[in-house]
Amino acid sequence: MLSEVINYGVQFDTTSILPNINNNFINEKWNEDNQDHEAMKLLPERYEDYICIKSSPDGNCFFNSASLIVFGNENFNLQLRLATIIELMTHALFYLQQSIFEQDIIY
Repeated sequence: MLSEVINYGVQFDTTSILPNINNNFINEKWNEDNQDHEAMKLLPERYEDYICIKSSPDGNCFFNSASLIVFGNENFNLQLRLATIIELMTHALFYLQQSIFEQDIIY
């Protein structure tokens, strides 16, 4: 069963899913409307130079935020999600061997 997942995952080329980007680029230019000033009030002092950015509250906040950081907008959240799924499928054995998955975590 796991081999079927891996074989399915290796069929896909994630470089064709996401646009080419400069790997050194992280969007750091945000106007006032994009900033979450209420969230910034909660940051510890050591992070006072950091900026919190608003993302759409639609259940995709992780991938929306990643898209904002990498591309400067939320338009690539689905591509990032798909690339993540393919990565996890293709390298399932590696991820399943991580110690975090060998223990129960109580939240």
